[in-house]
Amino acid sequence: MRSCGLLLLLCAPVLLLACNRPPRHTLATVAVEGETVVNNPALGLDAASVRERLLLRLRESGRFTEPPQSAAAEKGVRLGLDLGYTRESVRKPRDGAWAEAGARLAIEIPLEEGSLHDEVVAVGEAPIPGDSMEARQTALQRALDSAMEQVVASADLLLRARSRMDSELAAQLKDPDARVSEFALRILAERKSPLVVDALLERLHLTDAAKVRRAMGALVEMREPRAVSALIELGRNKEPAFFKEIVFALGELGGEEAEAWLFTVSQGHDVPAVREAAGQALGELRARTRR
Repeated sequence: MRSCGLLLLLCAPVLLLACNRPPRHTLATVAVEGETVVNNPALGLDAASVRERLLLRLRESGRFTEPPQSAAAEKGVRLGLDLGYTRESVRKPRDGAWAEAGARLAIEIPLEEGSLHDEVVAVGEAPIPGDSMEARQTALQRALDSAMEQVVASADLLLRARSRMDSELAAQLKDPDARVSEFALRILAERKSPLVVDALLERLHLTDAAKVRRAMGALVEMREPRAVSALIELGRNKEPAFFKEIVFALGELGGEEAEAWLFTVSQGHDVPAVREAAGQALGELRARTRR
């Protein structure tokens, strides 16, 4: 009896660790695709070799099951790796030439009806140690491995985030890991959760135009009334092309404040194309209001 008690005591930490470990993601298929994979002499790898390297990263992560060897499983996540580019670059303050690989991992998640499509992206880099073709290929393959490690880690974080409740995701909006906070914001916005509105409004003040546009789109999708005054303020001193995006966003949001602003812009903006866009957005807004 004493030996059994000792055995249980020794096993307890292992059992506790196993209980706390998140479940692995079930894979249905893993594929590689795109011209940069299929026809890329600089990389020195065929599509099958790239897939094996991706499978190795998935195994090493410990977060994914092995995909079926033959037919795809009926239920499971489908992954597709596409290389946007492979190249060599020289940039300060880095010394010498570096190899770079841009990777996009498409993620298809099965649902009870249909499926959900998502993606994660990464850039891998590695120094090129010499001028020979072998040295350049080796560096490019290391850059590819780095990019694949990043997208595998990001895919795990994203899939785990999709299983969390809104309150848990809201707590992650301030996470120091930029990927965790980004995925939390993305999923909360998709769910149109009011818990993400403040974070989206804060994003309108960023200098990253792509993030600002995504925040605008999410706020419009949510039909968030507080976004109207924020977008009007955002439009100050913006170039015409971006200003027109704000015009149509406000046309979609609607409301008295948005309608009054669109009327003012349609009558008095310096750029004819902007006046025309504001008039179009105002007309569509008023037509929806009448309906």
